[in-house]
Amino acid sequence: MFIHLKNKKKFYLNERLKLNLDIGLHKVKNKNMDLVIVLDGDEGSGKSTLGRQVAAYCSQKLDFDFTIKNIHFDLDEYVDSSIEGCKGQVNLLDESRAILNKKRSMSSSNVRFTNYLSECRVKNQVHILLIPASHDLDNYVVLWRMALLINVKAFNILDKNSEIGYDFKRGDFVLYSRKKMRPYYVNYLLRYKYPHYEPKFDCGTFKPDEVLSDPEAYDLKKNKFTIEKYKTRKEDENNVNTNQSTIGVYGRKYRAHLQNMIGFLKEKDYPVKEISDACGLSKNQIYDVLHELKNKGELNENGKWRKNNCGRRRNYRRRR
Repeated sequence: MFIHLKNKKKFYLNERLKLNLDIGLHKVKNKNMDLVIVLDGDEGSGKSTLGRQVAAYCSQKLDFDFTIKNIHFDLDEYVDSSIEGCKGQVNLLDESRAILNKKRSMSSSNVRFTNYLSECRVKNQVHILLIPASHDLDNYVVLWRMALLINVKAFNILDKNSEIGYDFKRGDFVLYSRKKMRPYYVNYLLRYKYPHYEPKFDCGTFKPDEVLSDPEAYDLKKNKFTIEKYKTRKEDENNVNTNQSTIGVYGRKYRAHLQNMIGFLKEKDYPVKEISDACGLSKNQIYDVLHELKNKGELNENGKWRKNNCGRRRNYRRRR
């Protein structure tokens, strides 16, 4: 069926998807709950388009004015906007792969988001996360917070009118509820697979209808964030090269002292930002050192030195 928005835009919304959204939105409005929706799929499959359509429908049902200001590409910006937002606000996090995955589960921004998501139910908001693979999300988000998973499909089809005989098709999705995903998590999500689905009941289609009043502003915001993000990474790489050359001059002794200092500051609950400033390293390098210490067994999972660990290190250096 077609949904008509207040900005005079209209788009097609699959009836089964609409029904599941209505059930979740009813809990948001009347049962003091929130709603977490995850969209995953291949790059270019149409996740952003469908995500904006879902956000627009949820906003209309909750009497919220959804604009480009509610679309975020940075995790801290997303959390801050949600904290300052009102009840019934719809938040959309686009391009979540680089910040919401298991490999970065201990990063400060990821921990902050996961902790916030575990305590923000009273805000009665809608959270829409776009990511290439839901398997990369933190276990807590998948098992306990995700109400709906929409797997967006894109594939090549035969087309006799095309020069190469094939055409790229978008516009299909498979809908999974939390009830269906949770029992299959170990067998499917951890292996980058999906549970079996019934095409008659679980599949649907969507159309490339734009719901934003100014879609060009969305493209500009996305491009601006991408440029700024990779400029920052280039600066971090330069810092890495500088610090690696410094370590090469002083050798392993300097590295051991540096690791001890980082571990000591972390044990005293200093923020990673302050540790990076004190050591002259980037935050990513600090996380790498802490991860290395944990792999060696010198730090426990809580960031504390293991018993008698420091003494063993000093005695070892004296014997040498």
